[in-house]
Amino acid sequence: MPDAVDWANRLLTLPCGGWAVTGIRFRGRDLTKPFVEIAAHDVGDASSGDHWHAMADEIARAYAPFAPGRLQVFTSSPDSARVSLEAFGFQTEVDTYLVAGLIRELRERPRSTRFDDVTLAPISASGAWRLAERVHDDLAEQNPETRLWSTPQTPEEFDEHAAAGTLFGIHLAGRLVGIIAAFRWNAHGMTGFTVAENVIDAPHRGQKLAPAAMQHLFEMLPAADGDVLWGTIHPDNQPSLRNALGVGREIVGAHLWVTPAGWPGW
Repeated sequence: MPDAVDWANRLLTLPCGGWAVTGIRFRGRDLTKPFVEIAAHDVGDASSGDHWHAMADEIARAYAPFAPGRLQVFTSSPDSARVSLEAFGFQTEVDTYLVAGLIRELRERPRSTRFDDVTLAPISASGAWRLAERVHDDLAEQNPETRLWSTPQTPEEFDEHAAAGTLFGIHLAGRLVGIIAAFRWNAHGMTGFTVAENVIDAPHRGQKLAPAAMQHLFEMLPAADGDVLWGTIHPDNQPSLRNALGVGREIVGAHLWVTPAGWPGW
């Protein structure tokens, strides 16, 4: 069984001469789906396969008590990284795309055809949580897999967004039809805001309201010059990905699942 210290992130010195900062994780907090996140490393995407195999072997040795099924790694060039890694004999799959755009540039994009139909207004944290719970439950009922990559914010998180003035109800003809929220979070070498919630209730989905709401959010965020709006989107969440790209955000990276030969996967 693992010791308590085994759960901590660790710096591994690799036999190939490189290094990797790693940590044990569990997908969706499911103890049957352990993986090792490679948080940082100096083995480039296009390095020799020997280096990647050596890194995988060292991680397998270091985390043997957990029997991880996969590795997870971030890359700024997901397409080329997958080509290289698969040529080395690894199986790869996109976990989430990182999408981002400069807010000052996003504000200058052409407006959605539904922009004038939608308004945003502050909403209480409790009201936002109730609606978000209902929408996420509805999505999970249609496809239980969504629980792996789309869960509502907690009441405490909604409280924080409301206090920061970045939590809004989405209204159509005066009726509340969704929730949108963001919060300031500097990450991935970017400064700015990340999307915390952007959901539309079932009767109003597919009507191009979400991108219109996002464009209103661009105007209402207290953004400084150089701030971006970023977020992570699962590849199966095609509506959200289309909405993000449609308002001018771009794919700037991705978290990849990487499964070395002989690893159990899941």
